[in-house]
Amino acid sequence: MAAHGLLPIQSLPPCADAAGSVRRLRDAPGEGGLGAASEGYTVLFEALVVSLVRASPVAAVARLVREHDTAIWRIVHHYVDQARAIADHSQVKRVGMDETASRRGQRYVSLFVDMDRRRVLFATPGKSAATVAAFAADLNQHGGDANAVKEVSMDMSRAFQTGAAESLPEAAVTFDKFHAVSLVNAAVDEVRREEAKRRPELKGTRRLWLFNPEKLKESAAMSAPAYARTPDTQTPLHAQNPGGHPPVRPPNPACIPLPSTAAPGPAPLASTERR
Repeated sequence: MAAHGLLPIQSLPPCADAAGSVRRLRDAPGEGGLGAASEGYTVLFEALVVSLVRASPVAAVARLVREHDTAIWRIVHHYVDQARAIADHSQVKRVGMDETASRRGQRYVSLFVDMDRRRVLFATPGKSAATVAAFAADLNQHGGDANAVKEVSMDMSRAFQTGAAESLPEAAVTFDKFHAVSLVNAAVDEVRREEAKRRPELKGTRRLWLFNPEKLKESAAMSAPAYARTPDTQTPLHAQNPGGHPPVRPPNPACIPLPSTAAPGPAPLASTERR
């Protein structure tokens, strides 16, 4: 099945033997493809490799075509460098930035994308403020202008915030929805935990506060404490509005078991009546 708009393997030029193994196609050095730099691979073979690495790891492609991964990387770097040399970033106005782990051991790569054209503009190791400065310099080298970037979307990383303020001074910052919602959920759960020390009925209700009503199972919704029920039907608010967020209503005093504040009265006298 095709991936990323690529042709299915069955429709590619025949380069496999009867067992299904891919045969290596070569030209004499300097006659095709990258020449001596790629050990004489044909243009068709290099096109196959470039298509495969868009959807598969380099190591997997190397095993498939029976070549060392360093040879695959040479082909990839050659065509990526060619594409980068002619890249035009003059129309970039909105940028998204984020980091991702490149491998185990706290090793990260920062990615910068064009939010309007949905394309990767720049990638560099690390996740510090220096990565934003490196992106701004690369943007200027490809016809763009760091001062022309008007919007930037990022997480709440201090390093990214510092880098954006220094290298993209005209950009308004928008924090990712995921990180904003995560902070709100953490605050709600912290309040619930604190309140649960005085209100035992709050114990076990974490999902009621952090999940959308439509994602709650009926058993979880029906376990809502009394203050989350209406005074007439005593139905949980989550169950009344399954298609959206529960309506905001003040607690029903009649349903909240308030602790008694009255001073204790005298102990009742023992009855002397015979039975």
